[in-house]
Amino acid sequence: MFLAGGGKFNSQGGDKTTDALGTAGVFVDLGSQQGPQTFSGTAGGLTQIFDGYARRLPTIKSGGVVNAAPPYAAGQGLQPGSYISIFGSDLARLEAQFGANPFEVVAKEQNRDLKFAFRFRSLTKLVAELIDRRRRTPEAHFDFLSMLMASRDRETDEAMSDKELIDEVLTLIVAGHETTAAALTWTWYLISQHPQAQARLQAEADRTSPDQTLRLDAAESLEFTHQVLQEALRLYPPGWLITRRTLEADELGGYPVAPRTDVFISPYMLHRHPAFWSEPEEFRPERFAGPDAEERHRFAYIPFAVGPRHCIGENIAMFEMLVHVHAMSRRFRLTRAGNEPIELEAQINLRPRSNLMMHVEAR
Repeated sequence: MFLAGGGKFNSQGGDKTTDALGTAGVFVDLGSQQGPQTFSGTAGGLTQIFDGYARRLPTIKSGGVVNAAPPYAAGQGLQPGSYISIFGSDLARLEAQFGANPFEVVAKEQNRDLKFAFRFRSLTKLVAELIDRRRRTPEAHFDFLSMLMASRDRETDEAMSDKELIDEVLTLIVAGHETTAAALTWTWYLISQHPQAQARLQAEADRTSPDQTLRLDAAESLEFTHQVLQEALRLYPPGWLITRRTLEADELGGYPVAPRTDVFISPYMLHRHPAFWSEPEEFRPERFAGPDAEERHRFAYIPFAVGPRHCIGENIAMFEMLVHVHAMSRRFRLTRAGNEPIELEAQINLRPRSNLMMHVEAR
């Protein structure tokens, strides 16, 4: 089970209490039929969580490395059972060298302050060393780093510079973990507050075979699950603030904008604007089906931004969350453990300020 949180999971009988706040993760083997267990500690985000039960869920697994020839060779596409990661076999070497995963700071450090920024930026030297080692050592790899290093500009045929490679890798590490974790935290908070929506989710999940691998086409058929995730992203978009810098003089809403002006766009405010949404403060997943969805302004809903800087991870993020909510809905019922008001922490991502505790009951 993945819940973005501080990593404490106490099980007593069929009723459990889980910390579900924003940055790390808790893992439960969804195939286990054993009795009460107690788990403590943190896991390293979706990568580790999916490693635990990907055999019965998505076709493409995360967190490992294919030792044979790349399965996409000869135009055959990625084969079932294949899985890729950012660093492949180099990650195991780094863990042996440092005694732990050096990138776990993203999952284990909850505070997003200058101390965290310094520790995270210090990883640039480590990634630079990996890139340099690969340039000097003619060893075949099948992972995202090798794909980035092999990519070429379609116009100039130039490879990425070391700085570009480092920026891409660090973006994959933090953006691929934290935003999804925050989105799932808010999703389960909303589900726990709306029993009818939770019942519909469970009914939709129960219509799929428990032994069926949830492939992309099957995931796309989970219409209500998709609507719930869309509504959660509307009310609590992890990327709550977007900035753009003007290249030249322009006019926005009748106001002149000078060149090199920073323009701030808030999806959080836009998603709750009454000019674009009926009952904007209410949780109504069905607003993403039927006439409401068809008539809405195309830029009224931008949880993944829009335009040339649109998030390239939208599809995989939605698929990960669909798989997660589907698997959890089949096995568990979550209710909030308290009723105190939730305070928002609007920093890099939109998260709850304090721990969000949930009761987890096996169905």
